[in-house]
Amino acid sequence: MKDVFMIRLDWSTTDADGIDTELYEDYDEAYDRYKEIITAQLKNFWQGEVTFDTDGDPGEEYEFSDDDNNSNESDVYWHLSLKDDYYVHTFVDLIRTPLHTKQEETV
Repeated sequence: MKDVFMIRLDWSTTDADGIDTELYEDYDEAYDRYKEIITAQLKNFWQGEVTFDTDGDPGEEYEFSDDDNNSNESDVYWHLSLKDDYYVHTFVDLIRTPLHTKQEETV
């Protein structure tokens, strides 16, 4: 069975929201795109208002969690939201999932 790699961007502001997904066959391509999305979100969505310290903490007004082992053995994620308004958030996930085909189901 073959695996595919899905990047899911779940974002929300006070007046809009959305979920975008992208699929990749190659983990390295997916991981590179995952990092590009995070960079773009910090630049465009959060508009430079978030500054991470040397320990990776964005400050007291934010909730932040991430797992970026880049090992291709488990999922990685990057989640950032406002503490006092959880609705305002950016969640970026890179998920490994098996690709099921019709042929495999009948065998």
